[in-house]
Amino acid sequence: MVLKHLLYPNILKKNIEIYKPTAIHESQLNTAQAIAFVVDGANDASVGFAARLLEQGVQVRVIDKISEFDDKQFSRGSVIVSLYDNQFFQGNVIQLIENTAKETLVSVQPIKSGLGDEDLPDIGGSHFKILKQPKIAILTHGGISSYDYGAVWHSIDSNLGIRHSHLDSNTIDYKDLRRYNTLVLPDRYYGSLSKNTLSSIDAWVKAGGTLIAIDGSIKELIDGKEPLSQVKQLEDSFKDIHQFDIALQREWLSQQSEIKNLEQVWQHNAPEEINYPWKNDKPVTDKELIKRDKWLSQFMPSGAIVASRTDQKHWLTFGTPPIMPVLICKSSNIDV
Repeated sequence: MVLKHLLYPNILKKNIEIYKPTAIHESQLNTAQAIAFVVDGANDASVGFAARLLEQGVQVRVIDKISEFDDKQFSRGSVIVSLYDNQFFQGNVIQLIENTAKETLVSVQPIKSGLGDEDLPDIGGSHFKILKQPKIAILTHGGISSYDYGAVWHSIDSNLGIRHSHLDSNTIDYKDLRRYNTLVLPDRYYGSLSKNTLSSIDAWVKAGGTLIAIDGSIKELIDGKEPLSQVKQLEDSFKDIHQFDIALQREWLSQQSEIKNLEQVWQHNAPEEINYPWKNDKPVTDKELIKRDKWLSQFMPSGAIVASRTDQKHWLTFGTPPIMPVLICKSSNIDV
């Protein structure tokens, strides 16, 4: 549906109220015959809901496939709390779920049946991954961007609302990283970590730790003879990044439902102008011509009939017109 805009030429002075977000309707969960509680992963706040429950000792799972329970569909990444998983929880887990839902402003859906329709996942199957309690540390000082550090801090503190630690880059060698399972390296303005620090982080990652590096902190982890990570920068990832760029464009174009140059596709005449998926080099070099020929050859599959110009001065073309139809075939000896 298309909505037309309205332009009101006067200044509004009456009947104006400050915007207030819609109040969340607070109601007790209908726990009768419920076996689990789900928060849809489409809601970003579901991450904070899961993190706060984990911090309080509740067993939480995440669904890695679209699911449907009690005729309600849940997206990938939905958070599920099973009563079976928490049968030995010391406390009122249902009350804790309800309180956490109110704090994070999420809607919790009780489900009574754990069987998914047809090939949809069933509760307890391999698509329900158990989550670990996040124990997060953020690196600061020593050239770390105060802006990025503050943004990470705010996100963990406000959005997730869980405890975390702040480690000084200058004294991290004296810290026991085994206390944490997640280490965040915010963007770095200048400087670098020492070899001892990188070695300690490398050993910690190999032991199961999750390292999150942002922007300027990435380079020192992937450079050198013995990089900390196998991750590479985009320009170093491919011997010929140009070919990857073309493949990416072809994949994107194949997913489009509308062909913009449909008339050109069905016309019988050769196009006067060809648009290539890259910026044309001027002047045209031999390398550019080879690249164009390779690109155009993909549109000449075996069995295609194309208009071909003949060399009227060559003896092989005796009795042939200047332009004749040619059936394309693939041959190792002949390049048509």
